[in-house]
Amino acid sequence: MKSTRTLGGIVATLVALALCVPAMAANTVTVGDFVMELARVKGYTASNVAQAKASIESTGLTLPVAAFDRVLTQGDVVAIGNAAGLNLSSSTPEAAFTGDQV
Repeated sequence: MKSTRTLGGIVATLVALALCVPAMAANTVTVGDFVMELARVKGYTASNVAQAKASIESTGLTLPVAAFDRVLTQGDVVAIGNAAGLNLSSSTPEAAFTGDQV
């Protein structure tokens, strides 16, 4: 059941991260920034997005994202949350997260 508790921790952290991702250069937040922050909050050591993704996916969560260098949208957060077992939705999935919003 350890992986269930770990996955539960990721789920609990996911929504908070959507609101707490720090402002990035040029005032944009990328999918990779979100994944790096998720890994950091969960206590994983990752110096790049590939390591962060691998750490998160080692818990059994498959990240449904192909491009980590694009701007993070509400749709991305919904997709990652749904993959983690949350029932999320957005009326504006194309809306981007910016540093000003956090």
